[in-house]
Amino acid sequence: MANPEIVKYFDILYPNGIPAFIQEYLNVPEMLRLKGVGLFCGTDYNKIYNHRYFYSRFEHSIAVALLIWRFTGDEKQALAGLFHDIATPIFSHSVDFMNGDSLTQTSTEERTHATIKSSGAITELLARDCTDLCMVDDYHLYPIADNDSPRLSADRLEYTLSTMLVWQGKWKLSDIKSILDYIAIFENEDGQDELGFCNLESAEKFVTGSCIIGESFQRNENKLCLNFLGDMLKECIKIGILTIDDLYTFTESEVISLLSNAPDKHIQMAWKAYSQLESVYSSEDKPVGYYFVNIDAKKRYINPLVKLNGEIKRATLFSEKAKKTIDSFLLYSDKPYGYINLKY
Repeated sequence: MANPEIVKYFDILYPNGIPAFIQEYLNVPEMLRLKGVGLFCGTDYNKIYNHRYFYSRFEHSIAVALLIWRFTGDEKQALAGLFHDIATPIFSHSVDFMNGDSLTQTSTEERTHATIKSSGAITELLARDCTDLCMVDDYHLYPIADNDSPRLSADRLEYTLSTMLVWQGKWKLSDIKSILDYIAIFENEDGQDELGFCNLESAEKFVTGSCIIGESFQRNENKLCLNFLGDMLKECIKIGILTIDDLYTFTESEVISLLSNAPDKHIQMAWKAYSQLESVYSSEDKPVGYYFVNIDAKKRYINPLVKLNGEIKRATLFSEKAKKTIDSFLLYSDKPYGYINLKY
């Protein structure tokens, strides 16, 4: 692993180590590529943010699988969780921004089935294990793995935990353990299984972390970074430096090398400008002559189930603190325009 803390983190998610049935799928080329794709959508590569270390989609995928296995003991669900990001492009959701999909950020998910199906290594292992492809190629089938926002799923649980640990740096491993110790499976309003809390204080802490992350995604800094990368990739495709398929087969380091040494000097300059970014300005008025964004981004937050005194309800129905936290987040809006001191 890239950082020893991740090993300890995995031990908290599932104390008995990575199960053998997961281990075998980690060495296929399609999964190994994810070691070179970051969870934080390319924001690792500038000076605006101070990530504690690089956290990859490979590590995120393992962590999601471990959580699903911890709570369900179902191999097929765990493998679906392991594969859910297997087709993630470089710079992740920046490609959704490139596709004009900043609001739902799902435009890149359509390649998951094809990526798994075309992998000889994965299909061979699935055949050996008598596991149908259709049982592991869509984690949306399993509500513990994924469900509709703002409900809690293993995917949302994991990226909240790892983002607060690595990107925000506001939680320690002990915080993560204290949260996981109070999570169980409950039946939600629609009669589906859903992860939830059996301790209100832990639920409130988790809601706070979720909204801290959600607000970061709403700020102009984040929207500009993802949009800038998306525009750069779009230009590279337009002039023939990259293809669409390259985004789903290359690693980020490979593309960064290509951008840094591109035959087009404007691409070189754009990447250099991005990598040296230290701040983004916000304005009520449209900037003239500078690179700017004026877009809405997906609002990410979680309102989990809580079991208290024998009743199961959403955190906001039990806790005024959780309600105020979420209401405040939903009302948050950065200034209309974010821009950088770069002529465009």
